[in-house]
Amino acid sequence: MVLLESLRAQEAYFGGQATGLAVVENGSIQWAKRPGPVDWEPSSLRGLAGGVGMAHSRLSQASIEDPRHNKAANAHPFLDEAGQVALMHNGIIFNYKELWEELAPNHRFSSYNGETGEITDSEVAVHLVDEALAQGCGLGEAVAAAARRLEGMFLLVVASPLEPDAVYIANWMQACTLGLGDGEAMFSSSPRGLQGLGRQLDAFPGPRNSLIRMTAEGFQVRRLDLCRAAPRVEVDPAGFQEAVSELLGGGEWMCSLEVLLGLRGELGARAMGLGLEEWRRAQRQGWGDQNQIVEPLEELARRGLLKRRTVFREEAGVKVPRIEWSLG
Repeated sequence: MVLLESLRAQEAYFGGQATGLAVVENGSIQWAKRPGPVDWEPSSLRGLAGGVGMAHSRLSQASIEDPRHNKAANAHPFLDEAGQVALMHNGIIFNYKELWEELAPNHRFSSYNGETGEITDSEVAVHLVDEALAQGCGLGEAVAAAARRLEGMFLLVVASPLEPDAVYIANWMQACTLGLGDGEAMFSSSPRGLQGLGRQLDAFPGPRNSLIRMTAEGFQVRRLDLCRAAPRVEVDPAGFQEAVSELLGGGEWMCSLEVLLGLRGELGARAMGLGLEEWRRAQRQGWGDQNQIVEPLEELARRGLLKRRTVFREEAGVKVPRIEWSLG
């Protein structure tokens, strides 16, 4: 299946701890999800097929620190209780605990883990969509209304039999690549997810702070939130090279997430060409995009300034492929 091929192309950079898939076919959602990368067996993912679908590969810092957070129930997508909405989320929702408390009296949280007393932050979003639908919103407006309640770094993707030919993408400020072909359209968090699929796709970045309706004919885009603007944060090539050289100066190997975490402070401000306070403000507003640093890392590797390798790590209770970087 093309969705699984797309995940396979990206998971060593951004995911692999858990894999999930949902398709809309014949008026219903068929789904499967489990811990482990795409090729981890036993696989329950390969029997699903449909004209509209979504797939997700998860990477969770909480699961790295405590594998109890990497259960099948924590994987994406999440469904509402009626099985009419499937949602996946990239990023971190800062205010999920307040939303969980608000929603808990009326909704069952399938990701609740009795061992940890926690849920997966992403699951609040599907119940917010459900609430908006119950209030009479159409599917697109329900997705937008849910996204406007969220604080943090997020991109939501929603599919439903309510609009069986469409997928909605609510992007605050995460990586978003759109691909348009002959009678088909695709979304990926990284251009790498669209490469090598044997399809002729014109790929281009999806805008921040946008609500995108994707069908086989193309994309309809409008502003997601009129009351706030997503900060523009772009890598400064010279500053990025300097910051990464300092971060990796001890000779260690780091994956993309570890590089990203290492750039949270003054090194990150230098990498983005920002003042420290401006950089901290952008992070508070929701910047935290691994995808945005991968191409600069790849460019440094092409120039011989970084070494690049693929290893298999024990991570979040499973073995995952992971691309790592070190000074060249």
